[in-house]
Amino acid sequence: MTKRPINRKETLVYIVLWAALFIAPIASHYLHGTTDHTPMNGWHEVFDIWKSYAFFLILFLIHNIFLAPLLIYKRKTLAYILSTLCLVGMLIAFQCQSRPKEPFRPGPPVEHATEMQNDMELSEAGQYHGHDAPPPHIKHPGKRPPLIWGEQDVVGVIILILLLGMNLGVKLYFKSEDDMKSLHELERKNLEQQLEVLKYQINPHFLMNTLNNIHALVDFNPEGAKESIVELSKLLRHILYKGDNGFLSIDKEIKFINHYIRLMRIRYSDTIDIEATFPEYPPDREIPSLMLITFVENAFKHGISYKHPSFIKINMTTDDNRMQFTVANSKHPSTPEHKEGIGLANVKKRLDILFGDDYQLDIIDGDDTYDVCLNIPIR
Repeated sequence: MTKRPINRKETLVYIVLWAALFIAPIASHYLHGTTDHTPMNGWHEVFDIWKSYAFFLILFLIHNIFLAPLLIYKRKTLAYILSTLCLVGMLIAFQCQSRPKEPFRPGPPVEHATEMQNDMELSEAGQYHGHDAPPPHIKHPGKRPPLIWGEQDVVGVIILILLLGMNLGVKLYFKSEDDMKSLHELERKNLEQQLEVLKYQINPHFLMNTLNNIHALVDFNPEGAKESIVELSKLLRHILYKGDNGFLSIDKEIKFINHYIRLMRIRYSDTIDIEATFPEYPPDREIPSLMLITFVENAFKHGISYKHPSFIKINMTTDDNRMQFTVANSKHPSTPEHKEGIGLANVKKRLDILFGDDYQLDIIDGDDTYDVCLNIPIR
């Protein structure tokens, strides 16, 4: 069983509280002496108070180290209750043992009580006969022994219960804080795993479509197919050496998109109007890798027609904190309807995980054009 690490903040809280408790008698003793303008009578009263505090501190440490974890971490309620009652019993035993003992003086025998009472009355009247003064012990009747359970004992038990309750409250607070940190860490790891799964889905999806494009060139344009393989090797190098954290510099992402556009130009020659505008000097910032290519890929897949004039327009603008990426492609009656495939669905999931509400994705499916506009923060 792994040992729970010591919470330093929780320990610091206990040290401060108990230090204040032990300092309080000194401050009270000093203020009392200052108010009465009398010198301090000594430290014996402070030491007596510290003796009681020390026993409370011992009980507190037993509860904090051994008993409180039974309830908070192990959920053993019955064992905790019984153990706490044992602590209360220890306190009661300590209070009974440390109670000051008063000598018990029994009263006079019953048969002499009336005579002693008469002697006292005669003495008060000045008519006492036989003795010069009454015995001194007859002035004070016998004292009863102290009670086993007194008001001071009740106060001590209440103080102990409050201390144990405070201990549970502090420990529960820091436990909930640790649980929240653990939950956030689990959520972070879960999101990282989801991103890894999405990236593993994106890469094969993209490569499959690219290989299909090269396959289409093999029969009627072998030289173009060879050139496409060279461009594909550059794309694969980009995928292989992209950032481990899923982010890549904007400059490298632009180069990747340009390699893909050159690959597509080989297939479609000059019959398609392709415009791609990127910043000449992009900022040295990072964006999620293999995210923008999905929109470019869809534009080539759905916006190209061999029978009708077609166009694809790509544009990227950046500032210090954000990037805007737009893709527009033509639509034709014979063009298959845009459907949200694996690539686009994965992009939306990645955007939600990475940026939450701090991004904007607008998709306009018009009669003649299909427009995508993405605005994301850059880091």
